[in-house]
This record gives sequence, C-alpha cells and structure tokens, in this order.
Amino acid sequence: MAKYAIIWTTTNSYMPGTNANLNALEFYGFDVDAYVLYDEISDDYKAHFPKVNFSQMTVWSEHRDSYWYCVFSDLKYAVDNLFDNYDVVLFWGGDVCIVDNFMEYFEVAHKLNRIVAGTNEHHGEGPINLPEKQPYTHTWMVPWADIPFFVPSTKRKVIENTLSYQYIKGATVDRMDGLNYAIRDEKENVFGVLGHMWVMNCPYWGKIERSGNNLLLFGSKMKSFHRKYWSKEYAKNYADGNEISKNNATMFNYMYRFLNNQRVKWTEGIDAWQNASDLS
Repeated sequence: MAKYAIIWTTTNSYMPGTNANLNALEFYGFDVDAYVLYDEISDDYKAHFPKVNFSQMTVWSEHRDSYWYCVFSDLKYAVDNLFDNYDVVLFWGGDVCIVDNFMEYFEVAHKLNRIVAGTNEHHGEGPINLPEKQPYTHTWMVPWADIPFFVPSTKRKVIENTLSYQYIKGATVDRMDGLNYAIRDEKENVFGVLGHMWVMNCPYWGKIERSGNNLLLFGSKMKSFHRKYWSKEYAKNYADGNEISKNNATMFNYMYRFLNNQRVKWTEGIDAWQNASDLS
C-alpha cells in the first residue's frame, strides 16, 4: 500500500495557520503522515497531536538567517528522511490553509509518477524560459508555483537540485524559482493543477462563496488558499478597495477561525471580522 507524507515549516507567528492545517487534516479525513518543522513549540501543544511528527529545525549551513531555514528546511528534511520511506511527499506551508480533502492528488502523483504542481497565477502555464547558465538568478516569472507540490520519491532529484543551487556562488535563486529551474534541468513533465484553486494569490479573480465547510470558486471546491488572512491588517493589503477581494479575504478569515475552533483550539493572533465592509 502506498504511503504519503505532508511537510511544512512553522514559527510561532505562523501557528494560526499550522494549527488550522493540523485540524484540517483530521476534519477532512486525510490518510497521510504529517511532519512539522518548527523553531519553538511547547511539549504541551505537541501532545495534542500524538500522530504528528514534530521536529525542531536545525542549523546545517553557515551564514544563513532564520528565513532561509524556514524556506528550505522541509526540502532537506525530505531528502534526508522522507523519500526513502514514502511514495509521495507533499510540500506545504504554514500560511496555506487546507479547505478540502485532496488525497486523490497523492494518487495521481504516485500512479503517473509525475510531480503535481499548481500553475503560477502571475505567469500562466507554459514553457520554462529560464537562463541556462549558472549561477541561476531569481525570478517570479515561472510557470509552476510551489503550492501544491507533490513529489514522488522517484523525482527526489528535483528537490536535491533545488537545494544544491543554494550553494552555488553568486546564485540569487529562491525556493519557487529554484524548483522551476530543477524541473527544467531534470526535464520533468509536470502534471499541472489550477493555481487559483489552491493558492488564490489574485483574490480579485472571482467571488468565493461558502458551501457547508468548503469554499467554492466558479462553482468548484477550492482545495486550499495562501496567505495570512488570520490577520485583519494583513488582509487589508490584499483587499485593494475591490469588493470581490474584500469578500474573499473575509471568506478566508472565516475558514481560519472555523478550523482553529475544531478539536485543538487556537486563538492567539487571530482577528475576526464578519463583513467585507469591515476591511474598508
């Protein structure tokens, strides 16, 4: 029987997202092993999730700041510990909120032996037109986002390459573009899913509605969404005076509050508002 894992990193400021996701994995009925890499989480908190694998982030490279470790620790942990034990690893984020069961995409990645990734809403699906010459440079203009990012164990070279680019002198490449460089270098045929159903970084594209315990966009269930919409001030940055964006930010805030009110409660750092007009 195939084995699947999901992994992400978190800090204390991302706990509203991490707790929401851990509750969501239970609430939506996932059959997957969860790994959370953290900077500081109490033993009392970890005891609420005895089946979750918590590990403190460790320092393994000189002259790197805490942000860098939050961005790349899950990739290294998967290479060192997960790919030898799981058929597919899903790389996730502490500010990406699960709002539906999507176990079938683990199966797609496993049975097709292909990476499953979301399209980049700011670029669109298409060829990866990136420089061939090292050191690689940073760019947001890539076709594939890093959420979701399902990687079969047979495709671990993409993750290994992404990490290796970080040690090339003069390279300015980050995580998402690094994954795209690695996909290009390994000539991988990615199975694409629509980014706005998983990320929704462009919250003005369409009005989101609630349907029971799910969110609907264009009449279809969203799988997840990105950004720290547990914060009202943060949400205002993406409301843009646009009524659709205000509505969607309010829907996202509701889901963070809903999921953080499931089996394990979390209230610290979570703002609440009821109406889109509250973001004016």
